[in-house]
Amino acid sequence: MDDSDKVITTVMAAEHLHPSTIPEEFAYKSVHGTAKFKCSRCKNDWSSHIAWANLDLKKQRLEKRWTQNCTGCNQPTAPSFHQKEWQTMVKYAVNRCKELMSGTQKRTKREINIKQQPPHKMELCEKCEHLGSPCWPPPETY
Repeated sequence: MDDSDKVITTVMAAEHLHPSTIPEEFAYKSVHGTAKFKCSRCKNDWSSHIAWANLDLKKQRLEKRWTQNCTGCNQPTAPSFHQKEWQTMVKYAVNRCKELMSGTQKRTKREINIKQQPPHKMELCEKCEHLGSPCWPPPETY
């Protein structure tokens, strides 16, 4: 179990959510947060306010970190989340799962607040490419 999975296990225990109680339809969560990236090929580094990870709460593990391509060499690079940011992301996923299980929350997306500009270039983002659109709701003007 790596550190990411340990955080999931710890947060779930603190929030009194046991994996066996989670229905399959609520187990898989996609969450976003601020992350840093460092290209293993050219050593370029950057950050994004919208970086994504997929969690499987039933299996208590990080399933996927959505990559962004390096602007220097186009190498796909996985995000690295600061521990406090990762804990916040996991807590959001756990609370969202609990709300869905209890029927107190409808299936909606977490709001993303973009002030001045997009959080990253769509053409460099694996999730944007997968969706065929921005992985964040675009504001009316930037």
